[in-house]
Amino acid sequence: HLFPGRSAVAVVKKVCVDQFVHLPLVAFPCLYLIKETFMPNNKVDPSQSILSRSFQKYRQEAKEVNIALWKFWIPATTVGFAIVPTHWRIPYNSGLSLAWTVILSNMQARLDSEG
Repeated sequence: HLFPGRSAVAVVKKVCVDQFVHLPLVAFPCLYLIKETFMPNNKVDPSQSILSRSFQKYRQEAKEVNIALWKFWIPATTVGFAIVPTHWRIPYNSGLSLAWTVILSNMQARLDSEG
């Protein structure tokens, strides 16, 4: 446990690491890499590597997807870390993840059709 406890300081640290380090710097780049690997965009230069194409697309969309992420997940993770008992966090996060997947899928479909 990097930041144990439920104090306001511990909750802020947990939320900040999750929202401003883990998700935008690890999770989203991995998502874009996996998406480009299995669902490549046919409108791109085929001489570019998958890695290059996926990170280029993420750089183009990062602001919009991260703002949406923060609007949804900052309140959700704050509640999760501060209020939800540890033994209920998995069901809590699973339900929220389902809703987030729907939001993200719709957003990605729209971004793909625009791009």
